[in-house]
Amino acid sequence: MASGTFFDYSTALRLAPVITASATLTFAGNQQWIFELFTRPDLAAQSKTFLPPWFSAAFWIGMPKVVGLATASAIGGVLNLRNAGPTLRISGAYGWYACGAVLAAAHVLFVPALVARAKGVAGDTRGEGRCLGEMKAWLRVNAVRTLTVDTGAWICFFIATVKALGPV
Repeated sequence: MASGTFFDYSTALRLAPVITASATLTFAGNQQWIFELFTRPDLAAQSKTFLPPWFSAAFWIGMPKVVGLATASAIGGVLNLRNAGPTLRISGAYGWYACGAVLAAAHVLFVPALVARAKGVAGDTRGEGRCLGEMKAWLRVNAVRTLTVDTGAWICFFIATVKALGPV
């Protein structure tokens, strides 16, 4: 069984980064549309009181998951480089795995800005409405991160996977 007869570990390793990058992208997209609902003008009055405690709970529960997925993508990319570097160079996948790993790791560069905005949202406990402005700022940072490093990592890992698993 360890020979790969029933399960090909190298194929799983080639696929892992694109799978985790897909999950990161899905999670980030879901955050965007769900949290945008709170900034709608027709929901602003309710959001001023409901958003701070709800977002605080959701953000701190979700952040480790998203950071964990991005980290898994970066580690998966590096493991592919270390495990099959020469083969990946021949197939043309090496640079794509490297670029995907760098972009996935860059996800964490956005964490300080997102945490600061999350604290701003959660800190509006008197219903003053500051949370709506902070939420909009959080959404802008999340959108930039999603459209740059998260999407970029997914594209790189997708191309790397196609090149690595395709015919040489």
